[in-house]
Amino acid sequence: VTALEERFTDPDEIRDISNHGITGGFSGFIYTTELVEFFDEYEDDILDHLSDLGMTPNDIVSDPNDWNMDEMKSRAVWIVVESWCHCMAGE
Repeated sequence: VTALEERFTDPDEIRDISNHGITGGFSGFIYTTELVEFFDEYEDDILDHLSDLGMTPNDIVSDPNDWNMDEMKSRAVWIVVESWCHCMAGE
């Protein structure tokens, strides 16, 4: 996702996300509204990346029988950002 290349330019931040995950709070990826907005803007790229990882929406929600769209979108964004950071950090 090109937006990730534009947003994450600090190698230390990329390593932090790669090592500790994104849920620790990184600007623009903290609040549900931010995550949903990012998902909505880059939905096709995000879904393609998840597919490349062999994942479906049911794989990423906490309970496949009880979830909402905001949860799915938020988790999808987190997974894609973390995966991208792993690649950029060489891990």
